[in-house]
Amino acid sequence: MTSFGEEDMREMGFSGTIEDLVYPGKNVEIPEADQKRIVTAQDAIINGADYVVVGRAISRAKDPIAVVESMQSEIRKGLAS
Repeated sequence: MTSFGEEDMREMGFSGTIEDLVYPGKNVEIPEADQKRIVTAQDAIINGADYVVVGRAISRAKDPIAVVESMQSEIRKGLAS
């Protein structure tokens, strides 16, 4: 869903804004052009996300543990805001 825009979501029958549904995370080692909308894990939490779903940023990382630790730090900062 992170590669879809508002119009795509409306065509699939979703109402409201796309931010009501998904706060896509920023891929650490994948070009930003890969997704239409990106935010950091910290910003997702600040904006009201209950979950941060991560895929390629971890599975394709040279150091997946470092990516997880960095995202955990971002989430903690977001929760503290």
